[in-house]
Amino acid sequence: MKKIVFKKEEAQPLMNFLAKVELKNKNSRLRNKLNKKFGEVVTELDEDRVALCKEHAEKDGNGEPVVVDGEYKILDISSLNEQIVELFAE
Repeated sequence: MKKIVFKKEEAQPLMNFLAKVELKNKNSRLRNKLNKKFGEVVTELDEDRVALCKEHAEKDGNGEPVVVDGEYKILDISSLNEQIVELFAE
């Protein structure tokens, strides 16, 4: 059996592409299963990205991340960006 390896960052574009392809019967079901797996990867990727943002955010007196205008107040944006690039390349 051959194995195809994708980077996590490719999951969303692949989902979008597969959703547009018209398939019937078994092929359609297999596509739906594959899209479900890609959806799980996209969800996990977003959760990991948010966790990294929280980790790099300034903390308030209770140790909670500081949020300004709906965004985390990041202390070291370059370090965060490096880790996000690494995350997306997995």
